[in-house]
Amino acid sequence: MNISTIISIVTLGLCLLFFISCRAWLEKRTGQDRILAEFREEVGKLITEIDAATDRDATLIEDRIKSLKTLLEDVDRRIILHGEEITRRRNHAETYAELGRKQIFDGETKTVIEAKSSADEKPSVPHTEIAAPPPAPRTFHEQVRELSRAGFSPNLIAAKLGVSIAAVELAIAIPERKER
Repeated sequence: MNISTIISIVTLGLCLLFFISCRAWLEKRTGQDRILAEFREEVGKLITEIDAATDRDATLIEDRIKSLKTLLEDVDRRIILHGEEITRRRNHAETYAELGRKQIFDGETKTVIEAKSSADEKPSVPHTEIAAPPPAPRTFHEQVRELSRAGFSPNLIAAKLGVSIAAVELAIAIPERKER
């Protein structure tokens, strides 16, 4: 045999060996086991990312729930305070209405008789059946002192007399300074 034939056979053998190894390598890279392994790996990564995102979202939701509970507690507290304030104002309004039903004549208190009204109607204007002499004009300071001694708050006195609360407080404070 000649050298060229031997070189051809060796070359052909190497090509065949190279072909078989390339084919095995391609089958290994593109085979269904390899593709399934890649899919499993990718799905595993996605599940890990979804779990992390879910944990973050759950933490955010829990924080929001806590803040909402805090806000609801604050709102409940404010509603209770508002209810107490409404009750207090009703009491003040009743006291103010009581002030309107009484008139002071020369140091005597005489009750004004009110016309009866049903619960659905607004109370009518009080009818007076008093034949007493008209009250002597009093000064603002005297009126404030009388109402203050009767136990009325500066807010009610200011509302009754149609002046500011500051003016009432000043009128209450001035006689106290003179008496000292």
